[in-house]
Amino acid sequence: MRRAPWGKAGALALTVLAHLAFLLGAGQHGGAVKALPPPAPVALMVSLLPQPAVAPSKPLAPVKAAEPAVVLAAAPAPAPEPPMVAEQDQPPPQFFPLHELTSPPTVADGLARGELLELPGTSGGYITARFWINALGEVVRAQVVEVDGNEDEEEKLLAALRHVRFLPARIGQMAVHSELQMELRVVRNAGL
Repeated sequence: MRRAPWGKAGALALTVLAHLAFLLGAGQHGGAVKALPPPAPVALMVSLLPQPAVAPSKPLAPVKAAEPAVVLAAAPAPAPEPPMVAEQDQPPPQFFPLHELTSPPTVADGLARGELLELPGTSGGYITARFWINALGEVVRAQVVEVDGNEDEEEKLLAALRHVRFLPARIGQMAVHSELQMELRVVRNAGL
């Protein structure tokens, strides 16, 4: 590769002169370079706050000994009126049957193996139970539909059924109230 006889400094000077000639020539002949419009003036709004009041500087009088204060009993505050509550007839929540659910409720706690209701002191047997389950998986209401065995134990069965917990039913991705009927086996001891 061959070097220029004027060196690096000469090449730099030639480049600077070429650029200056281009810029000056474009400005005289109405070339593509146009000056930008001046920026719009910026308005600055300032709000002045009043000066704080300054107390005149007077010599302070000597402080006298404080006399005992007389405590007055405060008048009892009037009892607040109960807030006005508009009587709103909220409809009871809708409990969806199984055929309307995307995902049915599943037993989370309270039943062994998902179908054994452990109830010590019972004779055992089978029951058909209906559950009304809220969107949190809690049993809102339980009903014994059919009992195969001792019907005198229905109160114990209902108490045990109310403690069963479920993973809530879903329609799409939303947890909903649901209704479920199951056949369960009642045992004294689940043997787990």
